[in-house]
Amino acid sequence: MNCNIILDLLPLYEENLCRKETKEFVDQHLKNCEYCRSIKASMSLNIEGLQEKSPPILDETKMLEKYYGFIIKRFVLAGFALYILLMLIGILIN
Repeated sequence: MNCNIILDLLPLYEENLCRKETKEFVDQHLKNCEYCRSIKASMSLNIEGLQEKSPPILDETKMLEKYYGFIIKRFVLAGFALYILLMLIGILIN
């Protein structure tokens, strides 16, 4: 069996992004091929190492709350400034 096909599929296999049939195909090959098993083991170690070092992913909801909170504060401040400006104009006109 051609190891190049398996090596192309291993990243998808490792991330569980392949179909059941593809997984079974790769599993069958890995049972009989020491070279591909060693590559798979190396990939697993690299993926685990990257996961430990990668920064935590921010929750999208928290990001939106933070963004909209910032926008709302700006609108409140702008509204307050406009109110003060209109009050001053009203005082100066009278």
